[in-house]
Amino acid sequence: MDLSEYMSGVRPLVGDILVIQKSRHELDEVTEYFFLLMVGGYASAYHLWRFIQKEKHPNWIKPIAYKNVLKRVHKLFKLGLIEEVKREGGYKHGARRYKVSTLGFIYRCSQNLGLSSDFIKSYSDSFVMRTLAHPLFERETLRHSTDYLDSRITSFIQECCSITARELSKVYITQKSHPKFNTKWRLEILEFELNWLIKEFVIRLSLGHGHYKSKDMKEKILEVDYTTINDKKISTFDLISKDKKFMTVLEEVSKEFFRAHNALMELKNQNV
Repeated sequence: MDLSEYMSGVRPLVGDILVIQKSRHELDEVTEYFFLLMVGGYASAYHLWRFIQKEKHPNWIKPIAYKNVLKRVHKLFKLGLIEEVKREGGYKHGARRYKVSTLGFIYRCSQNLGLSSDFIKSYSDSFVMRTLAHPLFERETLRHSTDYLDSRITSFIQECCSITARELSKVYITQKSHPKFNTKWRLEILEFELNWLIKEFVIRLSLGHGHYKSKDMKEKILEVDYTTINDKKISTFDLISKDKKFMTVLEEVSKEFFRAHNALMELKNQNV
């Protein structure tokens, strides 16, 4: 799969990527909770303050002044975990609205902060989803997705973000310790690993439940393996078999596998 857009988008994050590892030391519990609320759609400091005033949830958060909410939002912005949403003419009363940045999305996924399929779905048009999931699936498939497919995509995106965080951190560390050293190969390793992960994801999904040895596991999967379209029950297998994007990628992966298989079998026969 062509990952050029994804690589171009994450390459500028090399200088900031250690925020992902260090942020747990930089953010107090309340600030991190605010970040999770912003991920869920609370887009301004005022929204956050109103939520805390009304809901008083969770119980460990004591009443907090608006200026202290604002200070924590500025902290998240400074770390690059959120970015301002610009609007022509501005917002009423001069309010500033924010959204989770690409760095923030990778942070959330790689740290598995309450990660769920609902979170992934709510950010279906994010940079990460647009460059990693959309090339594999048509929008209709994602819109009618089964719970099982949702869970597989969530795990896939989480792994992609974890690998991205790890490899970009290595790029940063290498640059700091060896300024003259060409770190291009580190980025090539990231691209290589992501491509392997994509192939593994496609193969696992195409195998269905056959690779699960436990009968109990298969039965549990079958419970969440159906969606309803026009009053008709559709399984994950049915859904992806009709997806032209997925089937094209599967065909490419299959051809690569069989080329390698045939080459190895030829060598094996030569050595007999």
